[in-house]
Amino acid sequence: MVESQTPQPANGFQVTSQYRPVEDDEIDLLELFGILWAGKWVAFGHDCVMDPWYSFGSHDMLEVAQMGLHVGQMTGVDQTLAVFDAVTSSAAKALNLDGYGIEPGCNADLVILQASDPIEAIRLRANRLFVIRRGRIIASTGEAKTQVTMDADTTWVSFRASELPS
Repeated sequence: MVESQTPQPANGFQVTSQYRPVEDDEIDLLELFGILWAGKWVAFGHDCVMDPWYSFGSHDMLEVAQMGLHVGQMTGVDQTLAVFDAVTSSAAKALNLDGYGIEPGCNADLVILQASDPIEAIRLRANRLFVIRRGRIIASTGEAKTQVTMDADTTWVSFRASELPS
């Protein structure tokens, strides 16, 4: 076993792990589960942004996470959290990003999502409220809400779990 430092292409994803480098175009789902169950990390990514080979790319890592959940049949709570890590902290490890994180001394590169937790972020492909690089806001978006009108009643809905009726 070797630690892979460079993502290897596999089925449209950039995939790497501490377990072994990906050497072909396929990953066995049981192998992926085994890697995660062994406490190793897995990183997901993609490099397609409306290019000639794949015109549907949006470079949206939450979309990659959601696809990974469905393709990998990894919809359990622990698996969903592992997939969130695969597009955030584990992806940063795979790319050898220095200063990644929000601890003192780190670069303060982060994205503030309109979600209460990682599962909600993936489920809703959460709106990015702020993108921060080196401690400075470089992009911002207002909070997403949907207005629903039925008969004479109008209400605002965000689809967040915390706002659903109990």
